[in-house]
Amino acid sequence: MSKFLSFRIEKKANEKVLGQINHDMRIGKIPKYINKEKSGDNILLFGEKLNKKSYEDLLQEQNKRSKRKIQKNTERFFSGVMTFSNEMTQDYKNNPNQFQENAKAFLKDLEEKYQLQISYAELHLDETTPHIHLMFDNISKENGKSVRRTINPKKLSEIQTLLGEHFSNMGYSRGKDKNETNAKHFDFKDYQKVKKELEELKEAAEGYKKELRVFEKISKEEELNNEDIEVLKVFVPYMFKMLNNATTKQKKELSDQIDKIVKNNTKKANI
Repeated sequence: MSKFLSFRIEKKANEKVLGQINHDMRIGKIPKYINKEKSGDNILLFGEKLNKKSYEDLLQEQNKRSKRKIQKNTERFFSGVMTFSNEMTQDYKNNPNQFQENAKAFLKDLEEKYQLQISYAELHLDETTPHIHLMFDNISKENGKSVRRTINPKKLSEIQTLLGEHFSNMGYSRGKDKNETNAKHFDFKDYQKVKKELEELKEAAEGYKKELRVFEKISKEEELNNEDIEVLKVFVPYMFKMLNNATTKQKKELSDQIDKIVKNNTKKANI
């Protein structure tokens, strides 16, 4: 089975850069899908740890480096991410030094070949699969001009190939170009959004275990306890909201059945 890797970048709106830095550096609120106990295992592979103060210092340094005054609406940074297929979870455990050496060599080549100014590259080990977040300037370190136009689709394809070359010693290669596969690119932002939704669904499923247990008792005509009744009190109003297409008669019949179940099980119920 082939093992793939990917490199994606996006222009970062100025007002969102600090939020991305906080996410990458695990500062402030930590999303639920992250294993906080493992966040201390994350590794800075390149550049320096950033916070609000050092980020503001970077902006000042950019102003000095730029050949002309930077317009207010100019995006100052690009955000990037290196992702790997699921096999990397075990491959990293087997050879973390090789992984880190490959990543550092790639980042060094990335800076030199494309004249980028990489602020940091942070290896995340507190999620399902190891991956790397990085931030680099939109202001070239070579001539002080914007790199926005030079990082075009052709260059991105070259960078993907370069990343594949650096990780070939671990059996990884870049995926096929989308022009060959006609596949629509699934952006990392979309991945994070879907991942968050899956986590929320997982939490919801855990929550509904109580309701399922109660309805299983009802189907078997088993006696309900006070905790079961409390579950019904919370769930039943939501159940009626979901029955938008039910007739008034159907709702009344359902309500009467629920009342009968409750009265047969406890006198304390008050739905």
